[in-house]
Amino acid sequence: MKILVTGSTGFIGSQLCRALVEDGHRVLAFHRASSSLRGLEGIPGCHEQPELSPVAGCLEHVIGDLAQLESLASALQGVEAVFHTAGLISPGAQPERLYAVNVEGTRALLQAARDAGVRRVVFTSSVSALGVPLYGPAPMDERHSWNFAPRHWEYGYAKHLAEMEVQKAVAAGLDVVIVNPSVVIGAGEVYNASRSIVARAARGQVKYAVEGGLNVVHIADVVAGHLAALEKGRRGERYI
Repeated sequence: MKILVTGSTGFIGSQLCRALVEDGHRVLAFHRASSSLRGLEGIPGCHEQPELSPVAGCLEHVIGDLAQLESLASALQGVEAVFHTAGLISPGAQPERLYAVNVEGTRALLQAARDAGVRRVVFTSSVSALGVPLYGPAPMDERHSWNFAPRHWEYGYAKHLAEMEVQKAVAAGLDVVIVNPSVVIGAGEVYNASRSIVARAARGQVKYAVEGGLNVVHIADVVAGHLAALEKGRRGERYI
């Protein structure tokens, strides 16, 4: 299958590319020209191995930007499925930037996928989009709706708005499945965003502790969940 992965140079995206190639898919790694390719090192390239059989997986780099509709349209030609893992997670990012990348970028990708006749899109959201428990610490499932003040959790709110774009696309006829990982850890993390607090604590740089908890998930389980969403997920549904 010909599959495009946005955010392909990030933690989830790069490990997903690796797994898809190992499964025999032709993977288009969609990324900006300035992106670091460290996470994609060692994956067989389509142009580097012309002797590969038609069933062998390989990786092809596609330069583009979610803000450039023409690059999306070109990249999606002949693509059967899309994993949309691209997103801005920086806690210091301005709300306008979070909205532009996580919401407007998602809207553009979904429209381009619909125009290109893509069979299925798997959207990487976050448990942050679920909001917070109503009455103190308590488990939540996929049915929970956003209920938090946007200014207190701008990243989560941006992901919530992106999920609203997904539901609009589903209503318009596009097959989209949502995956909601928590904090992802494991080998292959490119930017150290998730494990930075753990590393700082190990070095003795965290001098305080507060109430609360953190749900973490291994990257191998996140990749497996994305693959299951592609094969078995129900259109318009969320999967934590």
